[in-house]
Amino acid sequence: MKKNSFLLLVFLTLATVVNAQLETDFVKSGNEKFKAKDYAGAIVEYNQAITKSPTDKVALYNRGLCLKNTKKFPEAIKDFSLVFQLDSSKNFDAVNNCVSCALEMKDYASANGFLTKAIELKKDNARLYFLRGQSFAQLKNNKMAIADYKTATEIDTTMSDAYFASGMLKRADKDFKGSVADYTQTLKYTPNNQQVWFYRGYSYNDLKQYQKAIDDFSKAIEIKPDYTNAFTMRGTAYFGMKKAKEACDDWKKAVEFGDKNAPTYIKQYCK
Repeated sequence: MKKNSFLLLVFLTLATVVNAQLETDFVKSGNEKFKAKDYAGAIVEYNQAITKSPTDKVALYNRGLCLKNTKKFPEAIKDFSLVFQLDSSKNFDAVNNCVSCALEMKDYASANGFLTKAIELKKDNARLYFLRGQSFAQLKNNKMAIADYKTATEIDTTMSDAYFASGMLKRADKDFKGSVADYTQTLKYTPNNQQVWFYRGYSYNDLKQYQKAIDDFSKAIEIKPDYTNAFTMRGTAYFGMKKAKEACDDWKKAVEFGDKNAPTYIKQYCK
């Protein structure tokens, strides 16, 4: 009886070793196919490994990458989510890939949830706050988006994209003074971006600070000489200063570049 028990134990041990080796072989084969960008073939190998061991973290994570690379985002999220639960050392990479997949699907609510988990793991990562701000903006939650952009710029004071995004939302909320402050910060790091000069000029115009608006529109035109909207808006600022000739000259220039609003201004205000 003891001999039979011993033989059974040896058999079970050998079976476990063989299964483990098969599992390892499937993962290795999958990795080779992954490197060759044969994602469909790699998925087949990883499936075999996962069949042998449903909690194989490497196979699950790599299969998730293959699914992500073949744009099967919901399935990829399932694999990364399971890895997130199984392996604390892979937590951030797994949740970061969930973020990427959710954003690709434009599922901003899910992206926000994953980003919040990622932020819990890396509270000093400015990019994560910026991305969550972008998701909040897509969900029309400007208040939360602006708060996240602010945190991003507190962590990384040179993050021009966050300043600009914040400025655009404040402008949309008619906080023109706040938008000017954000655009000014943006220009510290991107002084040759005509779009930022244009929008700061636009906000100055809304604040009726016409000379500052003209200066900014002029800078935008200096950088991009065919900037149609800048000519139109500079004309509007000139008109606000009661400089009709300069306004009409700019509107006529805007017409040359194909602006659709300038003809109306010319007809109404230019003799």
